This record gives sequence, structure tokens and C-alpha cells, in this order.
Amino acid sequence: MRVMRLGGYNLAISSVSDLIESKYKPEAIDLSKCQRVGKQLISKAAETKKTVMAPYSMSKLLNLLDMDEYHSGCIDALSMATVMQFECKNKQVTAWMEAAEFPACEDQTTILAEMIKFYLACGNGFLIKMRNAQGQWMGLERMLPSEVQIVENYDEFGFFRPNYIQIKNNQKKDFAYADIVHIKKSTHRSNAWGLACPAHNRRGELVGSISLLIKPDWIVNRIIKDANIPPSHELWIMEKTGMMLFDLDENEIGRNLFDDPLYADYASLLSLGREIVREDSGFGEYVFQRQGEEQKVVKKAVWDSISLYGTTWRVVIAEELK
Repeated sequence: MRVMRLGGYNLAISSVSDLIESKYKPEAIDLSKCQRVGKQLISKAAETKKTVMAPYSMSKLLNLLDMDEYHSGCIDALSMATVMQFECKNKQVTAWMEAAEFPACEDQTTILAEMIKFYLACGNGFLIKMRNAQGQWMGLERMLPSEVQIVENYDEFGFFRPNYIQIKNNQKKDFAYADIVHIKKSTHRSNAWGLACPAHNRRGELVGSISLLIKPDWIVNRIIKDANIPPSHELWIMEKTGMMLFDLDENEIGRNLFDDPLYADYASLLSLGREIVREDSGFGEYVFQRQGEEQKVVKKAVWDSISLYGTTWRVVIAEELK
């Protein structure tokens, strides 16, 4: 919040990001106090260290549906207009959906519309793919976004394959990545970077596309694992949009230099950031927190650029000035 003098009055100005941060800050859940139900798929260490915290409280965003009648009406209208009929060209998927079991008074369109409603309300929609005693998927069931904890996990190729924990009535139940349908907006800070190219058959006809999703911080961490970076130096990588793709301080990954409240009070850093966006390489000084601390220090930075398929990253090395 900034206070400005206007005539004979003090005027307080709050940015949208400040208001969201203060009003919809997520509330941490102590998973160790919840009783486990069903098979354990996620270790206690992963629960403690790898649970992904959403930047905004999904439960508080969902509560807006009950508090604001106009907001609720808009969300309902959009969700009902989005899913009116289920159709799929894949015959196996169509057959499965027709045979699937749903909660009472539900069908394909109503349960998908409910997922879209949650997606519009809080940026996330979840469905559980229910299994029978033989382990076969047999139906779909909703899961409230406010009940979900996302646990970071990667497959052998480095692709993000999160597991999920449902928290309900002080009980927790683990779900594997394959058993959850999850659609989301960018409410979770994400620094994923994608590559895609069209796929053609021998006749030159377009038959689809091949896409690759990359986590820059995961790749960079592997590259610099054996690098001897002095404690007084730090490395960060930024897109020209200001998005932090990598930082030795993991708390800064996924933040945007130009609109995140963390950087708002550091004018010299923002000024240097704009220069880094304009110039392919260079050097400069700025004031920011000492790495891992809150103490403000002066740092000197040098940067260069790397590019791939028209996308450019700025690679920055910074050193604290004594």
C-alpha cells in the first residue's frame, strides 16, 4: 500500500496484487495431524518438503460464490454455457464415458460443468477417476479444490507428474497422478516452458503435434550441480517478460520481477531489470536482499543471453559488493 498526499488529504492506494496477497493468502495445512485413509502413496518426507503451496487460498475464493450473488451468477452462467453436451471422436473414450458411474443425479455434462465452475471460481478444477476392486477406472467423482494438496513429483524423464492428497474431515487420502483430472489457470506460480512442432505423415498431411514441457530450474540445477559458484555470487535466469525461470533462492522462481510485491520497493532492481530486458548483455548495480536473508545490500550484476526458436533468456550473475 502506498500513501499519497492529494490536496489536504492522505490517499491510500493498494494494488490488486497487494489486496489478493492480504485477503486471499493461503493457509498452510499440517498434514501430520491428519489421519490417513486408504493406501499410502506419498511419503512423509514428500508431504513435508514437496507440497506445492498455491499463491491464493482456493477455499476463500470459493467462498466468494456464497458471499457475492452477482459473482456466483456469472460463474454459473459461464459454466453452464461451456459444457452443454459431451462429444468425443475417440470411440474408446466415448464408450468409457457412457459406461462410467457418476454420483447420484449426475451425468457427463453436469460433472464436467461442475469442474469448469470451480476452475472459473478459483483457477483449479479436479475430478477423481474412481477404480473398482480390480483396479480398473469405472467412473468420475468431483473433488473440491479446497480439499486438495498438490505434491511435487517428476517422472524419469523430468516431466512434472504431481501426486495429490485429499484433505477432508481431518483425514487425508493419497491419489496418484494418473487418477486425477486437473485443469488449472496460472494461480500456481509456474515457470514451465514449452516446445511444440507440427507432425505430418508421409503425404505431408497434418496429423497432430508433438509438444515438450520443460522446467528450466530442474534443468539448470542439474547443469550447475557440480559448478563451483562462490557463496558471494548468485545466478538467476529471466525471461524478457520479467518471469524468473531460475534462481538459487527457490522462493523467487516463478515470480515476475515487474509485478510481484516482493520486488516493488526496490527501484534500482526494477530499473536494472528493464535494462536487462532491452539489452542482450551488459552490467549494472542494484539494491536487494542478501541471499537467504532480509538485509538490504548492494549487488553488481552482469548478464548475457541465450536463445532457442525465437525465445530469449537473460542469464544473470550477481555479486554482493563489500
